[in-house]
Amino acid sequence: MLKYIVFEYSMIKLTKDKIFIFDKKIFIILISLFLLLYIFNTIPLYAIEIFDTYNQIKTTFDGLSRFLDNIYSFISAISNLLGYRAIALFFAIAFTSAGLSAIGFPKGKTSFFISMIIINILWFTWNSSFEIDYLYTISTMLKTNGIILFPYILFLIIKYYKEVIKKFMYTCFYLIFPFLKKEGIRKQTLQESVKLINTTYTELIEYLMKDYFYGDDFIKLSDNSIRAIEQLENILKKIKESGRSK
Repeated sequence: MLKYIVFEYSMIKLTKDKIFIFDKKIFIILISLFLLLYIFNTIPLYAIEIFDTYNQIKTTFDGLSRFLDNIYSFISAISNLLGYRAIALFFAIAFTSAGLSAIGFPKGKTSFFISMIIINILWFTWNSSFEIDYLYTISTMLKTNGIILFPYILFLIIKYYKEVIKKFMYTCFYLIFPFLKKEGIRKQTLQESVKLINTTYTELIEYLMKDYFYGDDFIKLSDNSIRAIEQLENILKKIKESGRSK
């Protein structure tokens, strides 16, 4: 029995020694191969290519993931804001309008509102066929159509009352920031500006007439004429900016 145990122990030890020697040989072979490839500049090239490929794939998938997350967040926000009925109604009207335009109906508001009427009739008929509550159907349709038409109604209000809205916004703005309000130009300043305009205008006419009489067929303006023109432009610009009341 003792001999058997000693024999088994010897076999196990021999096996471990062989495995150790085998692993050591593999390690030496790998190190040698690595050094050989490194000498011929092969490992750095392949390592860089593999690393770059991995980074490109990782960057692509990360960007795609962020893009899909943003789309999902955007669609979820619109869905929560408008409701799925309004989104479905909008696309149904858009497809129907495109079909009507394809068969000859005028594009724009005409086809849009005709499509809206058709879709609403189909919607009401569908609910009536399934005996859905009448008041619930009407209220849901009014609410959904109101959401769809709200931007158009808002556009019409702004279009026809833009001056009133503009004046109201200016009033509110200058109530909050009164120090930014321009009161206009003073009478004395305007009077002085008018005198300066007359003087500069007279000088400009004089310089232009000199250029005309002493010039050839193609007249080149003198420095005095150009300076008088610029001075007159600056005076008029200052009067316009300071005299505009908001």
